[in-house]
Amino acid sequence: MTIVNANRNFIPFQVMPIADEQARAIDYVNRTAGTHIERYFPAYKQRNYLSRQIELLALNQTHTAEWDEIAAVWAWAKEVRTKTNAINAAIEAAIDKAGIDVHLTDFAGFLPTSKPIATLKPNKPVTAGPPI
Repeated sequence: MTIVNANRNFIPFQVMPIADEQARAIDYVNRTAGTHIERYFPAYKQRNYLSRQIELLALNQTHTAEWDEIAAVWAWAKEVRTKTNAINAAIEAAIDKAGIDVHLTDFAGFLPTSKPIATLKPNKPVTAGPPI
């Protein structure tokens, strides 16, 4: 297939192999999900929560409101990662660009509705990766 530009020069058009499209889509999904998690649950807070959870466990205080809050945040992060893994698997199974786009649309609809418990407030705006 060829494309003609404004100067009537013929430019060969190369279709990106599906494996490249899949890799770009998976990278986009992973980066965007990571940014979403970091927005609400940044790395320093993850370390602090993990440390506090270990302390509570050592003190046998696993039936407290603090424990439940920490567990809920970890469950939310796991939910985002599980959904991301499922979308990545679907993208890998897609046989064409249209199939990839369906799963990217599914992912785009999932993230805004995925928020952790009310006590965690966003730290910074989500900056999605470059469009694919």
